[in-house]
Amino acid sequence: MNKPNSSLELFTRSMERCLSAPFFLDRFYARFLRSSEAIAAKFDGVDLQRQTAVLRASLYHVTRAAWGAHDGTQHLDDIAASHSKRGLDIHPGHYAQWLECLIATARETDSRFDDPTEASWRLQLGRAIDVMIARYHVDR
Repeated sequence: MNKPNSSLELFTRSMERCLSAPFFLDRFYARFLRSSEAIAAKFDGVDLQRQTAVLRASLYHVTRAAWGAHDGTQHLDDIAASHSKRGLDIHPGHYAQWLECLIATARETDSRFDDPTEASWRLQLGRAIDVMIARYHVDR
């Protein structure tokens, strides 16, 4: 795994605090679904309780990927393939809104969330989003 760095440590600690709050992901989805009619339409008929569990696991694996763990990078690659045009067809433009909603919810949830912590979220999740977008048009 990668050597620790302050940005990655800030992100990891903040993510752990957020995920330990039972309302974090519910609030995120409420915000995210209100953010756009197109996004809300993607979730029409989706079991949000199950989706929340999936997102919890994915955020854990994204954190593992940021640390360079193989299980994390493999999960990220699998998720990117499933969200591609040939899969769930999650448009690359939706990731920016996803990130903004997640950060806004983290800011409300994590009492230690500050500007350096936000920068760490943007850096680490931005890298994961780059993987997702890069795979959008790629056939598996």
